[in-house]
Amino acid sequence: RREFYALYGDLTTGMTVTELGRYHRRLTGVQAGYRQGALDVTGFASRSGHAYGRDELRGDGTSGIYRLATGDIVIGSETVTVEVRDRYRDEVVLSERRLSRIVDYDIDYARGELVFKEPIFARDEDLNPVWIIAEYETFDDRDPEVTGGGRAAVHLGGDRVEAGVTVIHEGGHGTGGDLAAFDARVDVTDGVRLKAEVAGSDREDAGRAGAWLAEIQGRSAGLDARAWLRRQEEGFGLGQQRQGEAGTLKAGAEADWRFLPEWTVAARLAHRRDLKSDAEQDLVESRLTWSRGPLSANIGHRLAEDRFGAGPDRLSRQLRGGASAGLFRNRVRLRAEHEHNLDGANAS
Repeated sequence: RREFYALYGDLTTGMTVTELGRYHRRLTGVQAGYRQGALDVTGFASRSGHAYGRDELRGDGTSGIYRLATGDIVIGSETVTVEVRDRYRDEVVLSERRLSRIVDYDIDYARGELVFKEPIFARDEDLNPVWIIAEYETFDDRDPEVTGGGRAAVHLGGDRVEAGVTVIHEGGHGTGGDLAAFDARVDVTDGVRLKAEVAGSDREDAGRAGAWLAEIQGRSAGLDARAWLRRQEEGFGLGQQRQGEAGTLKAGAEADWRFLPEWTVAARLAHRRDLKSDAEQDLVESRLTWSRGPLSANIGHRLAEDRFGAGPDRLSRQLRGGASAGLFRNRVRLRAEHEHNLDGANAS
């Protein structure tokens, strides 16, 4: 029906609307969805003998071999993505490219090995790290267990307000667990959005852990701004979250302002603290950019500091600048960037 569907067979859980309640797997089972008026409900259940696996591998400048954590992978269950992440804020994905088997890579399911059709570099042109994200299912010879869950959400005020609850149970032999999450989104105006999530998990191999996040985004003519605060304990989740988020507290703000058609100023503040060691990192950046047609130039400043509690702090202070030009209708692009350390401060 228009407001209801049901499926039995091979399914993708597809629970990727939220961050902390994310649960993306390929299983065989039942799935259903219902949306009527303000109510939106989805759910799934599977009695599966498979186990979920997720690997994050750094590119090394070659096409492979890249070895996954395990072999005996279910044929066709893998999802391989190449991500470029911000080198100072690993939760920020600057670009993402989903790859296709045979076209982009080959996989040995028995050995758990990936070989790509082109090299995967360690960093992009701005020195941001490049990651290979592989998600897959592996065979488990023990008795199948039930995995299931769902999300219920309400939409109010013409979809300006959304609140949802996610519940997941993952069956497993020594690795199963439960997760519950609450999320809310409020569009205060057409250009201002508030978002918050809080979640907790209880895994057989990691115990209980929690996480929460809050974020505000603003956009108007020429201005794009964002501020965030998030905390995630070690061991949180069912293996779906990024490794760099575990055991951290992060806060920050960033803004881009185009005050003239050819001029843009950008600023960024970021703080990160390791919950286990209390090590901290602070980042302050600013940049002024001019662009006209195929030509652009920029100048800026960066301050980065690492504090470890024991031992000396590490500080870097840099002056940054660069320019680029497009030739032959932008078929050829020339680019030069330089970061100059000030006062010998280059320890971070």
